[in-house]
Amino acid sequence: MRLVIFVFLGILFLNCKEVQSESSVNNAPESTAGVSQEFKARKISLFGQIRPGALPANLEMEVNQALERLEFVEPDTSLVRGTDLVIGLNGENGPVAIPIKYLSAHEVANIKVEEEALLVTWCPIVGTARVFDREVEGKTTFFDFGRAMRGNNLLFVDRNTNTVWNQLSGEGIAGQLEGKELTIVPSIQSTWDHWEQQHPDTRLLINRDNSNPVWPMFIEEVPYYNTWEPGDGPPGSYTRHNTGNLGFGISLKGKSVFFPLAKLQSQDSPLEYTLGESTMIIHYSKEGMTAWAENLDGQVLPGSIAYDWAWKTFYPATVVYKD
Repeated sequence: MRLVIFVFLGILFLNCKEVQSESSVNNAPESTAGVSQEFKARKISLFGQIRPGALPANLEMEVNQALERLEFVEPDTSLVRGTDLVIGLNGENGPVAIPIKYLSAHEVANIKVEEEALLVTWCPIVGTARVFDREVEGKTTFFDFGRAMRGNNLLFVDRNTNTVWNQLSGEGIAGQLEGKELTIVPSIQSTWDHWEQQHPDTRLLINRDNSNPVWPMFIEEVPYYNTWEPGDGPPGSYTRHNTGNLGFGISLKGKSVFFPLAKLQSQDSPLEYTLGESTMIIHYSKEGMTAWAENLDGQVLPGSIAYDWAWKTFYPATVVYKD
Protein backbone atom coordinates (compact mmCIF):
# COMPACT_ATOMS: atom_id res chain seq x y z
CA MET A 1 0.00 0.00 0.00
CA ARG A 2 2.77 2.45 0.93
CA LEU A 3 4.53 1.82 -2.39
CA VAL A 4 1.34 2.46 -4.35
CA ILE A 5 0.75 5.74 -2.54
CA PHE A 6 4.33 6.92 -3.07
CA VAL A 7 3.98 6.15 -6.81
CA PHE A 8 0.70 8.12 -6.83
CA LEU A 9 2.39 11.03 -5.05
CA GLY A 10 5.23 10.91 -7.53
CA ILE A 11 2.91 11.15 -10.53
CA LEU A 12 1.18 14.17 -9.03
CA PHE A 13 4.52 15.75 -8.15
CA LEU A 14 5.87 15.36 -11.68
CA ASN A 15 2.64 16.58 -13.25
CA CYS A 16 2.66 19.72 -11.17
CA LYS A 17 6.23 20.43 -12.26
CA GLU A 18 5.64 19.79 -15.96
CA VAL A 19 2.86 22.32 -16.38
CA GLN A 20 5.20 25.21 -15.73
CA SER A 21 8.18 24.97 -18.04
CA GLU A 22 6.79 25.83 -21.49
CA SER A 23 3.62 27.70 -20.62
CA SER A 24 4.83 29.97 -17.83
CA VAL A 25 4.55 33.69 -18.38
CA ASN A 26 7.93 35.00 -19.57
CA ASN A 27 8.44 37.96 -17.27
CA ALA A 28 11.41 40.29 -17.48
CA PRO A 29 12.24 41.15 -13.87
CA GLU A 30 14.44 44.07 -12.95
CA SER A 31 18.18 43.71 -12.77
CA THR A 32 19.36 43.54 -9.16
CA ALA A 33 22.84 44.53 -8.01
CA GLY A 34 24.09 44.35 -11.60
CA VAL A 35 22.91 40.75 -12.04
CA SER A 36 20.38 39.90 -14.76
CA GLN A 37 17.21 38.47 -13.26
CA GLU A 38 15.83 36.98 -16.48
CA PHE A 39 14.68 33.40 -16.06
CA LYS A 40 16.80 30.83 -17.87
CA ALA A 41 15.74 27.20 -18.21
CA ARG A 42 18.53 25.02 -16.93
CA LYS A 43 19.49 21.73 -15.30
CA ILE A 44 21.57 21.23 -12.18
CA SER A 45 23.46 18.09 -11.18
CA LEU A 46 22.22 17.12 -7.74
CA PHE A 47 22.01 14.27 -5.24
CA GLY A 48 18.29 14.15 -4.46
CA GLN A 49 14.93 12.52 -5.09
CA ILE A 50 13.05 12.63 -8.37
CA ARG A 51 9.73 12.04 -6.57
CA PRO A 52 8.38 11.72 -3.01
CA GLY A 53 9.53 8.53 -1.31
CA ALA A 54 12.20 7.76 -3.90
CA LEU A 55 15.68 6.79 -2.83
CA PRO A 56 18.09 9.71 -3.31
CA ALA A 57 20.45 9.42 -6.26
CA ASN A 58 22.57 11.55 -8.56
CA LEU A 59 20.26 13.27 -11.04
CA GLU A 60 19.87 16.22 -13.39
CA MET A 61 17.28 18.52 -11.82
CA GLU A 62 15.28 20.72 -14.17
CA VAL A 63 14.65 24.25 -12.97
CA ASN A 64 11.25 25.81 -13.75
CA GLN A 65 10.25 29.45 -13.54
CA ALA A 66 8.55 30.45 -10.30
CA LEU A 67 5.59 32.80 -9.98
CA GLU A 68 6.43 36.49 -10.22
CA ARG A 69 3.19 38.38 -10.81
CA LEU A 70 0.88 37.91 -7.87
CA GLU A 71 -1.73 40.66 -7.51
CA PHE A 72 -3.32 42.41 -4.55
CA VAL A 73 -7.11 42.05 -4.62
CA GLU A 74 -10.01 42.82 -2.33
CA PRO A 75 -10.99 39.81 -0.15
CA ASP A 76 -13.75 37.95 -1.95
CA THR A 77 -15.43 34.63 -1.13
CA SER A 78 -15.23 33.69 -4.81
CA LEU A 79 -11.43 33.78 -4.52
CA VAL A 80 -10.86 32.36 -1.05
CA ARG A 81 -13.12 30.34 1.26
CA GLY A 82 -13.11 30.42 5.03
CA THR A 83 -11.46 27.02 5.36
CA ASP A 84 -8.79 27.66 2.73
CA LEU A 85 -5.26 27.73 4.09
CA VAL A 86 -3.32 30.98 3.77
CA ILE A 87 0.18 32.20 4.56
CA GLY A 88 -0.18 35.35 6.63
CA LEU A 89 2.39 38.13 6.97
CA ASN A 90 2.07 41.09 9.30
CA GLY A 91 5.01 43.39 8.70
CA GLU A 92 5.52 47.13 8.66
CA ASN A 93 3.29 47.45 5.59
CA GLY A 94 0.27 45.83 7.23
CA PRO A 95 -1.22 42.32 7.08
CA VAL A 96 -1.12 40.33 3.85
CA ALA A 97 -2.50 36.83 3.15
CA ILE A 98 -1.54 34.54 0.27
CA PRO A 99 -3.99 31.63 -0.28
CA ILE A 100 -1.98 28.43 -0.53
CA LYS A 101 -4.22 26.94 -3.21
CA TYR A 102 -2.93 29.56 -5.65
CA LEU A 103 0.60 28.28 -5.06
CA SER A 104 -0.18 24.59 -5.60
CA ALA A 105 1.80 23.10 -8.49
CA HIS A 106 3.96 26.26 -8.64
CA GLU A 107 4.98 26.10 -4.94
CA VAL A 108 7.45 29.00 -5.23
CA ALA A 109 6.55 32.69 -5.67
CA ASN A 110 8.68 35.84 -5.77
CA ILE A 111 6.68 38.70 -4.29
CA LYS A 112 7.25 42.29 -3.28
CA VAL A 113 5.28 43.93 -0.47
CA GLU A 114 6.05 47.60 -0.94
CA GLU A 115 9.88 47.56 -0.87
CA GLU A 116 10.23 44.18 0.84
CA ALA A 117 11.36 41.43 -1.57
CA LEU A 118 10.13 38.05 -0.33
CA LEU A 119 10.05 34.40 -1.38
CA VAL A 120 6.86 32.47 -0.57
CA THR A 121 7.09 28.66 -0.60
CA TRP A 122 4.62 25.83 -0.10
CA CYS A 123 5.41 22.12 0.11
CA PRO A 124 2.24 19.99 0.44
CA ILE A 125 4.27 16.84 1.00
CA VAL A 126 5.53 18.10 4.37
CA GLY A 127 2.57 20.45 5.00
CA THR A 128 4.75 23.54 5.31
CA ALA A 129 4.45 27.10 4.02
CA ARG A 130 7.50 29.29 4.60
CA VAL A 131 8.53 32.82 3.67
CA PHE A 132 12.13 33.94 3.16
CA ASP A 133 13.92 37.22 2.57
CA ARG A 134 15.13 37.37 -1.05
CA GLU A 135 18.29 39.19 -0.07
CA VAL A 136 21.12 36.68 -0.13
CA GLU A 137 24.72 37.65 0.65
CA GLY A 138 23.81 41.33 0.28
CA LYS A 139 22.10 40.95 -3.12
CA THR A 140 18.38 40.68 -3.86
CA THR A 141 17.63 37.72 -6.10
CA PHE A 142 14.77 35.81 -7.66
CA PHE A 143 14.21 32.12 -7.01
CA ASP A 144 12.94 29.32 -9.23
CA PHE A 145 11.40 25.89 -8.72
CA GLY A 146 13.56 22.75 -8.72
CA ARG A 147 11.96 19.58 -10.08
CA ALA A 148 13.47 17.34 -7.42
CA MET A 149 13.35 16.92 -3.65
CA ARG A 150 15.61 16.31 -0.68
CA GLY A 151 14.13 14.60 2.38
CA ASN A 152 10.75 14.60 0.57
CA ASN A 153 10.88 18.40 0.73
CA LEU A 154 10.76 21.25 -1.75
CA LEU A 155 13.88 22.58 -3.47
CA PHE A 156 14.34 25.96 -5.12
CA VAL A 157 17.21 27.73 -6.88
CA ASP A 158 18.39 31.34 -6.75
CA ARG A 159 19.20 33.11 -10.02
CA ASN A 160 22.26 34.99 -8.76
CA THR A 161 24.43 31.99 -7.84
CA ASN A 162 22.41 28.94 -8.99
CA THR A 163 22.56 27.59 -5.44
CA VAL A 164 19.96 24.92 -4.59
CA TRP A 165 18.07 25.58 -1.35
CA ASN A 166 15.94 23.32 0.83
CA GLN A 167 12.69 24.68 2.25
CA LEU A 168 12.46 23.18 5.75
CA SER A 169 16.12 23.69 6.61
CA GLY A 170 16.39 27.00 4.74
CA GLU A 171 19.91 25.88 3.84
CA GLY A 172 21.87 25.81 0.60
CA ILE A 173 22.48 22.15 -0.25
CA ALA A 174 24.40 22.48 -3.53
CA GLY A 175 26.20 25.25 -5.36
CA GLN A 176 28.18 28.36 -4.52
CA LEU A 177 26.36 29.07 -1.24
CA GLU A 178 26.13 25.49 0.03
CA GLY A 179 25.90 25.52 3.83
CA LYS A 180 24.59 29.10 4.01
CA GLU A 181 21.12 29.78 5.43
CA LEU A 182 18.33 32.00 4.14
CA THR A 183 16.63 34.44 6.50
CA ILE A 184 13.18 33.15 7.47
CA VAL A 185 10.48 35.82 7.58
CA PRO A 186 7.94 35.18 10.38
CA SER A 187 4.55 34.13 9.04
CA ILE A 188 1.44 32.31 10.22
CA GLN A 189 -0.10 29.41 8.31
CA SER A 190 -3.82 29.22 9.12
CA THR A 191 -7.31 29.14 7.68
CA TRP A 192 -8.52 32.29 5.93
CA ASP A 193 -11.32 32.72 8.49
CA HIS A 194 -8.81 32.74 11.34
CA TRP A 195 -6.45 35.17 9.64
CA GLU A 196 -9.20 37.59 8.60
CA GLN A 197 -10.72 37.60 12.08
CA GLN A 198 -7.33 38.45 13.58
CA HIS A 199 -6.52 40.97 10.83
CA PRO A 200 -9.75 42.47 9.40
CA ASP A 201 -7.72 45.04 7.42
CA THR A 202 -5.69 42.36 5.64
CA ARG A 203 -4.91 42.50 1.95
CA LEU A 204 -5.12 39.41 -0.27
CA LEU A 205 -2.36 38.46 -2.70
CA ILE A 206 -3.23 35.89 -5.36
CA ASN A 207 -1.80 34.29 -8.47
CA ARG A 208 -3.70 35.03 -11.69
CA ASP A 209 -1.32 33.07 -13.92
CA ASN A 210 -3.79 30.95 -15.88
CA SER A 211 -1.06 28.92 -17.58
CA ASN A 212 -1.28 26.37 -14.78
CA PRO A 213 -4.15 23.96 -13.97
CA VAL A 214 -4.44 25.32 -10.44
CA TRP A 215 -6.20 28.35 -11.90
CA PRO A 216 -9.43 28.57 -9.82
CA MET A 217 -11.72 26.99 -12.42
CA PHE A 218 -9.67 23.78 -12.23
CA ILE A 219 -9.21 23.51 -8.48
CA GLU A 220 -12.34 21.45 -7.86
CA GLU A 221 -11.50 19.19 -10.81
CA VAL A 222 -8.13 18.22 -9.34
CA PRO A 223 -9.09 18.08 -5.67
CA TYR A 224 -6.34 15.89 -4.25
CA TYR A 225 -3.20 17.86 -4.94
CA ASN A 226 -4.55 21.37 -5.26
CA THR A 227 -6.61 21.35 -2.07
CA TRP A 228 -4.40 19.05 -0.03
CA GLU A 229 -4.42 20.78 3.34
CA PRO A 230 -2.39 19.53 6.29
CA GLY A 231 -4.48 16.95 8.08
CA ASP A 232 -6.26 15.71 4.96
CA GLY A 233 -5.08 12.18 4.31
CA PRO A 234 -4.43 11.22 0.68
CA PRO A 235 -6.50 8.40 -0.87
CA GLY A 236 -5.85 5.20 1.04
CA SER A 237 -5.63 7.04 4.38
CA TYR A 238 -1.85 7.28 4.38
CA THR A 239 -1.34 7.90 8.10
CA ARG A 240 1.74 10.12 7.85
CA HIS A 241 -0.52 12.93 6.65
CA ASN A 242 -3.22 12.63 9.29
CA THR A 243 -3.95 15.52 11.63
CA GLY A 244 -2.38 13.63 14.54
CA ASN A 245 1.01 13.99 12.85
CA LEU A 246 0.71 17.74 12.40
CA GLY A 247 2.47 20.23 14.65
CA PHE A 248 4.36 23.48 14.99
CA GLY A 249 8.15 23.52 14.86
CA ILE A 250 10.60 26.28 15.68
CA SER A 251 14.39 26.44 15.68
CA LEU A 252 16.26 29.23 17.47
CA LYS A 253 19.98 29.60 18.14
CA GLY A 254 20.75 25.99 17.26
CA LYS A 255 17.96 24.46 19.35
CA SER A 256 14.58 23.26 18.11
CA VAL A 257 11.25 22.14 19.51
CA PHE A 258 8.15 20.58 17.96
CA PHE A 259 4.67 21.06 19.42
CA PRO A 260 2.15 18.41 18.24
CA LEU A 261 -1.16 20.16 17.65
CA ALA A 262 -2.90 17.37 19.56
CA LYS A 263 -0.81 18.26 22.63
CA LEU A 264 -1.52 21.97 22.26
CA GLN A 265 -5.24 21.24 22.02
CA SER A 266 -5.12 19.66 25.49
CA GLN A 267 -3.38 22.72 27.00
CA ASP A 268 -4.57 26.19 27.84
CA SER A 269 -3.60 28.66 25.12
CA PRO A 270 -1.38 30.60 25.14
CA LEU A 271 1.39 28.82 27.04
CA GLU A 272 4.90 29.94 27.93
CA TYR A 273 7.87 27.85 26.85
CA THR A 274 11.64 28.31 27.19
CA LEU A 275 13.94 26.92 24.51
CA GLY A 276 17.55 27.30 25.55
CA GLU A 277 17.87 30.99 26.41
CA SER A 278 14.75 31.99 24.46
CA THR A 279 11.39 32.33 26.20
CA MET A 280 8.37 32.35 23.91
CA ILE A 281 4.60 32.34 24.02
CA ILE A 282 2.94 29.54 22.03
CA HIS A 283 -0.54 30.22 20.63
CA TYR A 284 -2.91 27.58 19.28
CA SER A 285 -6.23 27.72 17.44
CA LYS A 286 -8.14 24.54 16.66
CA GLU A 287 -10.56 26.37 14.36
CA GLY A 288 -7.69 28.11 12.60
CA MET A 289 -5.79 24.83 12.26
CA THR A 290 -2.70 26.68 13.39
CA ALA A 291 -0.11 27.41 16.04
CA TRP A 292 2.52 30.11 16.20
CA ALA A 293 5.12 31.55 18.57
CA GLU A 294 5.69 35.10 19.78
CA ASN A 295 8.48 36.57 21.86
CA LEU A 296 7.70 38.37 25.11
CA ASP A 297 7.24 41.62 23.15
CA GLY A 298 4.47 40.07 21.05
CA GLN A 299 6.51 39.72 17.86
CA VAL A 300 5.88 36.59 15.76
CA LEU A 301 8.86 34.24 15.64
CA PRO A 302 9.94 32.23 12.56
CA GLY A 303 8.30 28.83 13.14
CA SER A 304 6.45 26.49 10.78
CA ILE A 305 3.53 24.10 10.63
CA ALA A 306 4.81 20.67 9.53
CA TYR A 307 4.24 16.94 9.85
CA ASP A 308 6.26 15.43 12.70
CA TRP A 309 8.27 13.05 10.51
CA ALA A 310 9.25 15.91 8.20
CA TRP A 311 10.36 18.21 11.00
CA LYS A 312 12.44 15.44 12.59
CA THR A 313 14.10 14.73 9.24
CA PHE A 314 15.66 18.19 9.22
CA TYR A 315 15.89 18.72 12.98
CA PRO A 316 16.75 15.25 14.31
CA ALA A 317 17.77 16.57 17.75
CA THR A 318 14.48 18.42 18.20
CA VAL A 319 12.68 18.36 21.54
CA VAL A 320 9.08 17.14 21.26
CA TYR A 321 6.74 18.98 23.61
CA LYS A 322 4.91 16.63 25.98
CA ASP A 323 3.32 19.21 28.42
